[in-house]
Amino acid sequence: MGGYSYNAAYKAEVAKFGKRDGVVAVCFFLFYCVAGYALGLLWRVWMSPYSGAIFGLIMGIACFVVIGIKKDGLGSIGFHKENLWPALRIGLLFGFVPLALNNGLLPGFILGWEMQTSALILLLILLRTFILAAHEDMIFVGYIQTRLYGLIKRDLLAVLVGAILFSLMHIMPQLGLHGFAAFHVGNGLWLLVLIPQHIVFNALFRRYYSIYPTMILHTLVNGVGQMWRVREPEAWWSGGFIYLFAIVLAVGIWALYLRRKDQKIATE
Repeated sequence: MGGYSYNAAYKAEVAKFGKRDGVVAVCFFLFYCVAGYALGLLWRVWMSPYSGAIFGLIMGIACFVVIGIKKDGLGSIGFHKENLWPALRIGLLFGFVPLALNNGLLPGFILGWEMQTSALILLLILLRTFILAAHEDMIFVGYIQTRLYGLIKRDLLAVLVGAILFSLMHIMPQLGLHGFAAFHVGNGLWLLVLIPQHIVFNALFRRYYSIYPTMILHTLVNGVGQMWRVREPEAWWSGGFIYLFAIVLAVGIWALYLRRKDQKIATE
C-alpha cells in the first residue's frame, strides 16, 4: 500500500488489522445504526436539544469498551501525543474555511446576522457540536475506517466504503423519527454531501494518524452556525455547498502536494 511519509504511519497502522477486526467494525456500525434509529423513535416523545450529545457520549463509551476488549489502545484510533502541534495546526488551518464560509463569519458580517453572546456560543458548541463531532470522528474515522482495511486492502475503495457508511448512519435517527418519509430529495442531497466530507476528514487524519485535526475541523463545520442568534437574510452562497467546494479543493490540493513531494523525495 505504499510507504511515503504522508501516508506512512497511517498505512503501517491499518495494515495491522485483519478480517476479524473488520467484521467487528462492521458489526459496530450496525449497532450504531440501530441505536441511531432508536434515538429517532425517542425523538417522537422527547425532542431534547441535548439528546444528541447524550447519544454521542453513550456511543463514544461503547467504542472505548470495544477498543478496551480488543486491547487495541487509544492510539489505534488516533488519540496520541506524537506530532501533536502539527496535527492541531492543520486542523486549525483548514478550520478557517468553515469558520469563514459555512454560515460563518463572512456571510454573517456581510448580511448583518445577529450574533449570540460568547458564553452561549461556547456552551452550544460544546453540548450540541463538539460531543457530536468528536464521537463521530472517533468511531467512523478513527475506528471503523481503519479496521475496514482488514476486509478491503485497496486504499481508495476502503475510504469510499467508509465514506458511504459515514453518510448512511446519519439517516437513521431521521428514519426512526419520520419513517420512510425521511427519504426525500433534501436528505438525499445531504447524504451525498457527507461522502466527500468523510474523505476530507480521512485526509487530515492520515497525515499524522491523529484524530485531533479531524475533530477540530468537524466541530467548526457543525458549530459555526451556533454563533448566530438570527441568521436572516440568507443568500445562495452563505451555506454549506460553497464551503464544501472550498474545503474539498483546499484539502485536495494540500494532499496532492504532499504526495508529490514525498514521491520526489523517494526517487532521489
